[in-house]
Amino acid sequence: MIPHRVALATILAVAVLTGGCTAQNSGGSGSVADQPPAPGTAQEPVTAAPPAASVEPTHVRVTDTTGNVTTLALDAGGGTMIDYTSYSFMYTRDFEYGGLRLKQGEGTVSVRWEKIDRVVVKKLSSSDAEAEITMHSGGTQTVGLVPWSKEGLAGETELGEFKIDLEKVRTIDVIR
Repeated sequence: MIPHRVALATILAVAVLTGGCTAQNSGGSGSVADQPPAPGTAQEPVTAAPPAASVEPTHVRVTDTTGNVTTLALDAGGGTMIDYTSYSFMYTRDFEYGGLRLKQGEGTVSVRWEKIDRVVVKKLSSSDAEAEITMHSGGTQTVGLVPWSKEGLAGETELGEFKIDLEKVRTIDVIR
């Protein structure tokens, strides 16, 4: 059990630091608020910072080679996906729902939509794709894209399901 004097002192200290009240000190010489603050304590009441704006992406806006713009939903129920399946005699379906895949040396890295602001496809050939990516943190990088399958990028629009091949994509903008 906490002694009453310690509990009262703790309550008074919290109240004074948060600006919640004034209190008479034990010496009867005025309120605690009239006395200078102890070293390392705030003179002003502590206020909470406003909540940060949401950075969770809600949609991606895809612009094709003809300039047509299509907005796709990024929802928890599947949403936008890129098909990386290699279709041959025997295949295993390979989808990326949370972002896109980039070449990194001899390997690949999956970059989530949360980290991306914009993708601009710069170069396409039958075996290679290069893009400039603007990261949400502010940096821009030129990267190699992992080739998509013939099924490409797919997602839901207001009209229904949309699909597009990588070779027809010019930009992907992440909408927050």
